[in-house]
Amino acid sequence: MSKKQFEMDRERFKALCALYFLNTIQPDELKELKSALNSGDRELQEIFYRTKKSIDKLPLTVDIIDHGLNVNQDIFNVEKNRKQKRMPFLFKKYHPEMTSIRYHIVAAVSILLFLSLLILTFYLYQISSVNSKLNNLLIDRSAQLENDNKLFNVLKEKNIDVINLTGQDVNPSGYGKIFWSAFSKEAVLQVGNLPPINEMKDYQLWLVKNDSNFSEGVVKVKAYNSNNFYYIKDLPLNNDDTGYSFILTLEPKGGSSKPTGTIYLKGKVTK
Repeated sequence: MSKKQFEMDRERFKALCALYFLNTIQPDELKELKSALNSGDRELQEIFYRTKKSIDKLPLTVDIIDHGLNVNQDIFNVEKNRKQKRMPFLFKKYHPEMTSIRYHIVAAVSILLFLSLLILTFYLYQISSVNSKLNNLLIDRSAQLENDNKLFNVLKEKNIDVINLTGQDVNPSGYGKIFWSAFSKEAVLQVGNLPPINEMKDYQLWLVKNDSNFSEGVVKVKAYNSNNFYYIKDLPLNNDDTGYSFILTLEPKGGSSKPTGTIYLKGKVTK
């Protein structure tokens, strides 16, 4: 197509636009106009809108609004149809890939959350275990400190009576002492060189006079060559008591109601 023919086509299109907006266009001319607009030629569409603006400025009373809306709607429908055709195509093309990516992302996030939960649970368990051990250690240390304070309070008394205990034939190297406060009626038992015993046995201290026996508690020996101190809350003695003696026997676990086992230590109360 020559340049002159091209310009004539544009002029023809301008004329058709003018006839359309002046409401004098013929059916075959209207068909030709719509065909040109539906071609998608941007320049023709711009000519169409410029012609409309020019006609709108004329002092005429010709009704052109309805026709303008109809043609505009045709143009918009063409663009809309193109977009609608393009969007389903893109959706169908990339939807499986997008779905797969989303699935992998969700799976990865879920795994990370699960691992984080496991790690957090492990550390919480470790912290709980450490706290439990520390609490038990603190309880043990507190009990030991309280017992040491009781021992110290007895030993610091101004007037202390000392009763010596000697090892018997079963363990001659064993020895013991009882530090007794007549003022507080409390005492401290010290024993040494007593052989360790199995878990089914316990040492037990007795206050004996004639045929009477008074249990003064079970003694837990820690080690053979160490000095072991034990607190006795209430020792039923007074300064006028005579004829009393102490014995340390080996009894069943938890102690017994009267001395039945082997005597390891023995000592008399003297004035």
